[in-house]
Amino acid sequence: MESPKPKEVNIWFIATIILAIALVVVFVVKGGSGKLIGPDGKETQALQPKEAADKLVQFFTRLGGSGLSPISEPVTLNDLVEESGMYKLNVTYQMKDQTSGEKKPVSGEFYLTRDGKLFTDKVYSLEEALSQLDQQLNTVKAPAESGTGTSTPSANSDVNSGTNSAGAGSSDSNPLPQ
Repeated sequence: MESPKPKEVNIWFIATIILAIALVVVFVVKGGSGKLIGPDGKETQALQPKEAADKLVQFFTRLGGSGLSPISEPVTLNDLVEESGMYKLNVTYQMKDQTSGEKKPVSGEFYLTRDGKLFTDKVYSLEEALSQLDQQLNTVKAPAESGTGTSTPSANSDVNSGTNSAGAGSSDSNPLPQ
């Protein structure tokens, strides 16, 4: 009588199971930690939205109180939302007129990284910029294809505004940086 054959071990099946478990562990440990990579390349903790907003408001308040800027107190936070991985803040502050000394309220939008380390007042929509670029490229190609003799922009042209690379005549409504 023959003895039963031992079952062969499928090494690929075992390796797949081990790798799947390791992947789950990585997602659980790293993915849920809320850690980000800061501008200095080091791991940093994401701030709660209100905490990050308070940090920016505090900066503007200190700037206004320093006398180094026409910004004047009070600085107030009007709105705070998370948008595209950044905090978008609407802030109102008083702007002192340099000649009359009169204070006028000014509202502005600012974007703050989730770790509260970087902020800016302007971001560009990549989708909108690409759409405008496609429109401009189609406008340039269409006359050339119809044989009207219109030439394409030179290498020195700014695709964004149709002006020279120095940016003369550029518009603030364009999403592309000048």
